[in-house]
Amino acid sequence: MLRFLLVLLTFIAYNTSASQFTDEPLPYTGTPDIYPACSAMNIRVTDENYQGKYLALAGLTGVYVVFDYLEGGSRKNNVSLDSELVQKVRSRLNRAGLKLLTKEEMLITPGQPKMEIYPNFPSSQVGDHGISSVENNPCCTAGLWVSYFEGASILRQPNSNYILSTWGQGDSTHDCSTLGNWMSTAVLRKIDAFIDDFERAQSDFTATTPETVSATPRIVDIPVQDCSTPKTIYSDMFKAGSYQFSRVRSPELNELANTINRCPDYRFMIEAHADIRSTPSFNQVLTEKRAQAIKFYLLAKNVSSAQFETKGKGEHYPIAHGNTEKDHAMNRRIEVTAFRVN
Repeated sequence: MLRFLLVLLTFIAYNTSASQFTDEPLPYTGTPDIYPACSAMNIRVTDENYQGKYLALAGLTGVYVVFDYLEGGSRKNNVSLDSELVQKVRSRLNRAGLKLLTKEEMLITPGQPKMEIYPNFPSSQVGDHGISSVENNPCCTAGLWVSYFEGASILRQPNSNYILSTWGQGDSTHDCSTLGNWMSTAVLRKIDAFIDDFERAQSDFTATTPETVSATPRIVDIPVQDCSTPKTIYSDMFKAGSYQFSRVRSPELNELANTINRCPDYRFMIEAHADIRSTPSFNQVLTEKRAQAIKFYLLAKNVSSAQFETKGKGEHYPIAHGNTEKDHAMNRRIEVTAFRVN
């Protein structure tokens, strides 16, 4: 009877705890809720041509980093982390063109990109200086593991979606004399490794994935000193049918960020357009995704969100009316218009 009561109480406690951590759905914010369709090309078994997992980072614009486990474990074990650790992570990501997302931003970002930091504290640790430890002392072991997760599908079940870990690295130490400093430094080392793989993915993905249109014009240059001159960026920065950047460090987008920051008396409307080679609904969603990718890129470049607005315009405003590859390339574009407000 006593065993039955214990089992019953455990069951009730488990379900009560689970219900407390169930998030209410966020209100709709205008972000498109449909992903661009993936390739329908059939792949023969043994012809999968698997790529390195790091290439999953190509086209990333931001990531949500979960510090909760690290901070909670540090408090429990009386370990003092670097007080500026989160800001240092943010600065490193920003320099790479990535935004440190809030949880709310992550939930409305395609794939919900998230990084989790799992620390491992020694069982006898009572503080930064609680153990008089010597390098390589096997009696003291601490470590951490960093995993990056995002939404993905698998070949055997292409119509199913999963949250999968596509990148991860760990570190460990036997010197626990200044554990807070080691933990903070180890986190930054893993962030740097993540950025290195992200930049390698950007380069390798661009190099190994051919562009569908080779004659695409790059950009209509404008005088840098004129804030009000309209700007057109042609969408060879995106893969065909995709909202992922071919070159995250695009000179065109860097120039746009510099222009907006240099023109505080102007507000900028950034509109993404598509060609007609898909359904109108698909192209509408695709351009909204591209507009959002540009938004996150500019925010990562410290451009104030109050200075610009992004919109997806679908296929409804072509500037070339033929059916050649060049015409389609002209219509896949980003248009930037500036309005003086002061």
